[in-house]
Amino acid sequence: MHLCAVTTAKELERVASSLLPMRVDLSKDPEGATRWLDVDRLLGSELIADKGLLLRATASLRWPDRSILDAITIKRLELLLTPRLVATAEGTGLSISLSVADLDLRWVPSFVDRVLLDRINTGLAEVSERICWDFSETLSVKFNETRSHTNIASIALDVSTAELCVDQHAISITGPMTVHIDRRPPAVLAGGPVPAALPPATDDPA
Repeated sequence: MHLCAVTTAKELERVASSLLPMRVDLSKDPEGATRWLDVDRLLGSELIADKGLLLRATASLRWPDRSILDAITIKRLELLLTPRLVATAEGTGLSISLSVADLDLRWVPSFVDRVLLDRINTGLAEVSERICWDFSETLSVKFNETRSHTNIASIALDVSTAELCVDQHAISITGPMTVHIDRRPPAVLAGGPVPAALPPATDDPA
């Protein structure tokens, strides 16, 4: 038995558009965000084979630093969402890493673009560590039969491994689902143990 989940490029674009506007905290200040990236409006998206979903959007950046501008308008931001499979306590999970592939800052020299690109991606890498769906935990279930109508004690469905495929049309996850069945000792359907032997016959009609 195999499970397969497929998300097309059009479906991913609709999901991405519904998530905007989105603010990503790039600071490490526990008392509140001091540096952040605002992704405002989706301009377009495309799936890149073997990589992930590339989003093109308008954005703005808040980065208080005396060496660069305090508030920066980004004319075009290319944000790459890269899915990958990771090992989890229950089996396998889907992790999404975020990185800025390119950005074009308004009224800012290109060398500042590169400096900011590196700093933003450092912050996004820390955010990405927290984006993970442990689908082995979600999809692996166990059903216990407590009524003793059959000799089946429980049925467990387990999804521990999977394969990830990214092409220009869709992202798909496919994995085997194994079935484990635990059985009780033989029992009658009405419940209780099966008698070791039938009682002896008797001629007494009473």
